[in-house]
Amino acid sequence: FVDRALVAVGHHLGPDDEVETSVLRDRVRALSRLFKYEFTYRADADFDTIFSEVLEDMQRHGELVCAGEGGGWRPPQPADPWLGFLRATLRNFIEAYLIAARSLAPLRRGPQRREDLVVRALRTGERMFLQGEIERSEAVSRPLFDNAFLSFVDQGYLTKGDGQLALAESFATSGGIATIEARIAGYLRR
Repeated sequence: FVDRALVAVGHHLGPDDEVETSVLRDRVRALSRLFKYEFTYRADADFDTIFSEVLEDMQRHGELVCAGEGGGWRPPQPADPWLGFLRATLRNFIEAYLIAARSLAPLRRGPQRREDLVVRALRTGERMFLQGEIERSEAVSRPLFDNAFLSFVDQGYLTKGDGQLALAESFATSGGIATIEARIAGYLRR
C-alpha cells in the first residue's frame, strides 16, 4: 500500500502529465528517504527491484499506463480515482513535514532543542490549518514532527549536536528554509 502511494505521489504532477521512469524513480526514492522514520519498507530486495515490481503491478491493475518502451508513465484515461486515494493516504505526512519545515525559522538565530521545535511546529500547524494552508488536521502531530526533524538531519537540512538541532550551513538563510519547504510542498501539487 505504501509503495503504491509513494509512486502515486511521485507521479502526480498534473492530471494528464506523463512522467519519465527515471524522474519518477528519483522522486519516489526521495520520498521514501524523507519518510524513512514513518514507514517500514521491504528489505528483501533493493529499491530499483521493488520500484519496478510496483510499477508493473500498478500497470497490470490499470492504475498507471506505460507510454511506450523506455518512456514515461501516465494515468489511464479516464483517470483512475484509486491514484487520488493513494495520494491522499500520504497527504497528512507530507503536510506534517511541510509544517516542520515552516517552523525552522528560529534556527537562523542559533541551535534549539528538538522539543522546542516540536512545540513551535504544533503552533505553526494549528495556524496553517485554521488559515487553510493545509487540509489535514491530523498533520498537526507531535510524533510526525519528531520524525520530520530526524529526517531533516538525514537529509542534510539540519545538524545535531549537544542535544540541539541547528540549520546546516547551506540552509542557514531564509532562502535555505524556503528551499526545504518548497521541496516538500512540491509533493502536494494537485
